[in-house]
Amino acid sequence: MFYYVYVLKSENDGNNYVGYTNDLRARMNLHNAGKVLSTKNRLPIKLIYFEGCLNQQDATKREKYLKTAWGKRYIGNFYNAIEKQNRIARDHKPTEEDKAAFLCSMNSYLGIMKHYKSYKLRKRMIFKRLCGYWFNHVYLSGDIAKFVLKVRPAKRKQRNANTSFDEHAALSGRHVTKPNSYSSLRN
Repeated sequence: MFYYVYVLKSENDGNNYVGYTNDLRARMNLHNAGKVLSTKNRLPIKLIYFEGCLNQQDATKREKYLKTAWGKRYIGNFYNAIEKQNRIARDHKPTEEDKAAFLCSMNSYLGIMKHYKSYKLRKRMIFKRLCGYWFNHVYLSGDIAKFVLKVRPAKRKQRNANTSFDEHAALSGRHVTKPNSYSSLRN
């Protein structure tokens, strides 16, 4: 049985709530229904982070850590790193430096998470938060569990309808002789 440590963000006041449970879905339903005293005045809330632990003692230790300044910084850095990468992709086409920064930050979080048994769940959480651009340009390598840039084949130059026959031949590097007229071909 897993115990889940989770972090909720209040959309009302912007603060986080950290807790743990053995049934994350049921606990989220209680939070959203306003039946949890500490979050009922902070609705609406959304789940921004969770991780699974093998036993209750590990979950309580992790919950206490996430409530410390270092834990808050970890959650803030994790959440902000994903949001920063999404903002870059939305604002402009990411440069090679932006792509390298994305790979570095996301792979560092995957490396940290790889040590926990709930790695697959948190990997899914990262994918849920990433915007469409990153899905088209990055994939998760199954063997080594890290983000890798997709390599796309080079596009071939296509002949433009406005490009003349001679220009197209020159662009493609081929030496082609063009007949003067079609009547000479019939003879």
